[in-house]
Amino acid sequence: MDSSLAVFIVLGSSIIGLVYFYLVWNFNYWKSRNVNGPKPTILFGNLPSLVRKHRNYNFEVSEIYEKFKKTGDRFIGIFMTRNPVVLLLDPLLARDILTNKFKSFSNNELSLWGNRKTEKVSIHHPFITRTDEDWKERRNDFIAGISDSKLQQTYPILTQINHRMTNFINTEIVKTGGIIEIESLSYKYVVDFVANFVYGIDANVFTSGIPTNPMYNHSRNLMDLSFKQIEQFYLLGLVPCLKKIVKDRFFDQDTDNYFIDMQKIAIDMRLKNKNDRFDFLNYVLKLQEKKNLSNMDVVVHSMSVVLDAVDTTAFVILHTLFLVRY
Repeated sequence: MDSSLAVFIVLGSSIIGLVYFYLVWNFNYWKSRNVNGPKPTILFGNLPSLVRKHRNYNFEVSEIYEKFKKTGDRFIGIFMTRNPVVLLLDPLLARDILTNKFKSFSNNELSLWGNRKTEKVSIHHPFITRTDEDWKERRNDFIAGISDSKLQQTYPILTQINHRMTNFINTEIVKTGGIIEIESLSYKYVVDFVANFVYGIDANVFTSGIPTNPMYNHSRNLMDLSFKQIEQFYLLGLVPCLKKIVKDRFFDQDTDNYFIDMQKIAIDMRLKNKNDRFDFLNYVLKLQEKKNLSNMDVVVHSMSVVLDAVDTTAFVILHTLFLVRY
């Protein structure tokens, strides 16, 4: 065998071996900690759909959950590509973490994501705020504005929107013979409420077409972009150093600008009309005066409600309607 060919084979084999070792060396993470879980595969971890895109990776999460919930484990360890991630199996444990141990979410991995030089909004959201004190203060201010007692006082707003949705459904039944697309209906309902509660405005989602309604489109765009960036974050786990180089935005510039402008319009209208209507805008304006918040702080608090409320609530309504139908 030619010596140069032998050197090439040796070098090639060494490089392949090093790459393979690099991709799998972290797979001992959960085993070394005596945490149960499925065996990962190279490149894909336990969620191949995250890379291959042949189906939503939540199906794989569901399959893993169904398999391991019978083992008696309260949680297991899985891998998103090379990233070790905890998967909770016990609902009581999940509730405990989301209530009593919620401080664990500060300084999480996602706080390293996003372009802090160009983004002015998403980097201040409590879920991805970097410092402990900043996270604690922002979360406390945010939660106080959507407490149970405050939400109960929004009943008049909710009643008004219920009437709008009822009129819309009746009109659509006449137009379509009873066929109503429940996904858009669920989102319209939630967006209309959030626009009223957060900004004190009517979004007109039940009267204007979806393609031309900016509040509807930008509200949905917030979560779509967030999931996209979170997914990309875990894909970059194959080569973690790229996370320091690739700094994509959580929200695109147009969406940021829309909600910044919306906040200004809402505040100007409220101050001009001297309306003391109970809603989140009323709360955040009093908070701004009390704590000398900047206008951007107000924008962040309002966008946090939109981001956290629209998809989560609409999903529950959508699936409830689907299950009732079948």
